[in-house]
Amino acid sequence: MGWKGEVNMALSDYQRERVNDVRQWYENTYRPLEGYPAQSIRYMALWAVFNALYNIADHPKVKLRNVKEESGVIKPYIRGRGEDDKIGFISKQLGQDEKFVAAIIGNHFEFITHLAHRTPEVQQPPNTKSIQFAHDGQSYTLDLSKLHGIASLDNRVFLDDRKALFQYHHLELDLNNGNLPKDKEKFCQQLIYMLYQLRNNIVHGGSAAFFMQKTELTIGAMSLLDDIVQYLFANPQLLLQDP
Repeated sequence: MGWKGEVNMALSDYQRERVNDVRQWYENTYRPLEGYPAQSIRYMALWAVFNALYNIADHPKVKLRNVKEESGVIKPYIRGRGEDDKIGFISKQLGQDEKFVAAIIGNHFEFITHLAHRTPEVQQPPNTKSIQFAHDGQSYTLDLSKLHGIASLDNRVFLDDRKALFQYHHLELDLNNGNLPKDKEKFCQQLIYMLYQLRNNIVHGGSAAFFMQKTELTIGAMSLLDDIVQYLFANPQLLLQDP
């Protein structure tokens, strides 16, 4: 998309080198897959690039939790934040740039609209139109015709009536008169989580072969994610967090 940026010198040497490493990985591993028929494999290669970028952003938040010594070997236990926190941070960074959000919507409006309105495809008993379930003493009825987004194939509960209750990631496409989201950060977070859910379904949901055939979803998602990756390459200062 042609964004330009400069490496912020406040980034650590490690972070700057990691950005360069990831850029080379993108060029040497993801780019050669162009035209490869297994769309899910291409998407996973691109997600690995994005994953590496938002983990670079998490660098200052990584903490030394404890140190153990076993048989004379010192073993530091170091851990960063959870995936939700990392994705939440990078989504917030993206949502703060109005020009970026406008460009994403303008270049991918048809696909983003599709994501906001698509009906999740999950297997249920024949003629299932609603799901009834209870939680913490409260009864709920889920109208399947009103569901939109992407269902989590690995986060689901099987109910006594043989139906399955899924977790869903969705996108609320609430735009103002300027065709921009009324809440840009929320928009970016929901969008990234839908792309993340697609990634999870391919890996954890065991649907790699299925998604190889879903060209409409995977090709659209790759094009969108590619623009996000290119934007972060051009603006690596967005990977900087306060300690």
